[in-house]
Amino acid sequence: TRRSSDLDVTSPCSSPANDPTRYTDAVKVLLRDRVIAAVDQFVRTRGWSATTMTQIARAAGVSRQTLYHEFGSRRALLEAYLTGEIDSILRQVEHVVQRHPDSPREALRDAFSLFLRLAADEPAIQLVASDQDAPELSQTLTVLGSAIGTERIGALITATWPGTAPAQATVLAEAIVRLAERKSVV
Repeated sequence: TRRSSDLDVTSPCSSPANDPTRYTDAVKVLLRDRVIAAVDQFVRTRGWSATTMTQIARAAGVSRQTLYHEFGSRRALLEAYLTGEIDSILRQVEHVVQRHPDSPREALRDAFSLFLRLAADEPAIQLVASDQDAPELSQTLTVLGSAIGTERIGALITATWPGTAPAQATVLAEAIVRLAERKSVV
């Protein structure tokens, strides 16, 4: 007879890849990615105010009920979309800073320049910022961008240059984010 200690715990049936929780999480990630891609398509071609949840659901291949179940509201979906756009910009900035760990001046100059250019040139950000029919968009973009940008840039500064006091990093990060916000809405 087999005892539990004789079981092969490396068999495919016991592998973490077959864990239903991980599968469910992977499906949610794919769903969210598909929905966000649909939002991006509509924001870039029509603007947010002219886009409906029905259109997004249809383009993503899901029901409106699924959208509301996953995101909660139209505003929460917008926030998820904008968070992704902001994250994309910040990842590029982080990469630039990490190329200059021995030269804070060069790193900040290049990162600052890139950050300002991306904030001003990213089509989705510009469409949202200029959508006159939906003023809550630019407010949402500003609030999210400020919170996420300040936190990430401040953390990047202290991680790249450990001698920098967190308070100084926060002040610098806030200044960079404010300038990018101003440039993106001008």
